[in-house]
Amino acid sequence: MKKVRFENKQGLDLVGYLYSNNSNSIAVIIMHGFGRNKDGPNGYYPELAKIISKKYTVLRFDFQACGESEGHFREFSIRNYLKDADSAIEYLRSLDYTEFYLIGHSLGGLVALKTSIKHNDVEKTIAIAPPILVKLPQRGERANFEKKHNLTLWETFKIIMKFLWDKLSIQPISILNNVNNYTTIIFSYDDMLCDYHHIKSKIHDSFFIKWVEIKGADHSFSKKAHKQKLFKIIKDELKL
Repeated sequence: MKKVRFENKQGLDLVGYLYSNNSNSIAVIIMHGFGRNKDGPNGYYPELAKIISKKYTVLRFDFQACGESEGHFREFSIRNYLKDADSAIEYLRSLDYTEFYLIGHSLGGLVALKTSIKHNDVEKTIAIAPPILVKLPQRGERANFEKKHNLTLWETFKIIMKFLWDKLSIQPISILNNVNNYTTIIFSYDDMLCDYHHIKSKIHDSFFIKWVEIKGADHSFSKKAHKQKLFKIIKDELKL
């Protein structure tokens, strides 16, 4: 494992960790959710990356303005995250990787889904609790978010509005209807952030999409038993 830096479309340095495995030309990119960093929810991305790296090269990185990457969170947009994902693929292409698997949690899962449609060399996608239909954060959650990122109430409001506008413009339901690579969506009906009860009825049956529920899990799969089930599903999907 080594720390790497690569430039995004806006000239900002993105920071990540690369776990090299030269046994094949496949690279797995792990993407974090809104306001998090390359360690992922509950800090379990390093453990997941180490497991996957036994067979594939793995890159886990910080989107702009998150973790160690450059930028300010006031400039957040889903479109910027999408551009950062493109930059991660381009960086790995420069290292001669020719096939990509994408794994993303929460907003990172939505970015993975959208990115997979754009790039023909993305062969597999695993979206963990992607916010297809999302519930707005509650007052306490907004307050914690403001404190963590040193934002004013108005700045937080603008970020939320930007998130909703970007989400409307990229049309997540349309993304699901246009998936053209093998995709696994891992979810829970008990997720308090995403409303999965109304999603399946809004999309067409797809040969490419596999839905896997982890019953009772929260949005971050924070309980040990749920994390273990999550890891097992990912390992099975990647044939580890």
